[in-house]
Amino acid sequence: DVKKHINSFIPKKYKEETLDLFNRLNSNLKSYVQGTFLIMCILFVCQSIALAIVGLKAPMVFGLFCAITDLIPYIGPYIGGIPAVLVGLSISPTTGLFALLAVVLCQSLENYFLQPVVMGKTMKLHPVTIMIGLLIFGYFFGVLGMILATPVIACAKVLILFFNDRYKLKEKIINAKVTEE
Repeated sequence: DVKKHINSFIPKKYKEETLDLFNRLNSNLKSYVQGTFLIMCILFVCQSIALAIVGLKAPMVFGLFCAITDLIPYIGPYIGGIPAVLVGLSISPTTGLFALLAVVLCQSLENYFLQPVVMGKTMKLHPVTIMIGLLIFGYFFGVLGMILATPVIACAKVLILFFNDRYKLKEKIINAKVTEE
């Protein structure tokens, strides 16, 4: 077990605090996975229904592909929607256009409503924090940065809150400002 192995290196006086920190981080990452899975399930259902209405054969396959590629924030389901649009175009230009419209509508719903709300609730992060994090991490680290942005920010928040609880950093900063004045 990794936790036991890491715990063997920690001095006894810090074991309890370290275990508490690991539990907080584990809980936070578990929430991220649950939120991501929930979003993928909702997107799968929405895409499948929309593509069935459009008239594609096997809409659940296309919906599943869109949901899986949703792991890549913002652009993933568009990548996942390409096969649906191509198959739609092979049926007729109108079907292809409606398939494209279905992908864009479902993706817009996911990007601008579902992702920030679900991740904000499960990760206890403000939706604007998530969006800014995605932009910054995407700029510096590309697609991989966008995938890792939300869990990294959530873990950073857990670490900051943990050390603030432990060392009362916020109070020390406020007291330092008061004594300067």
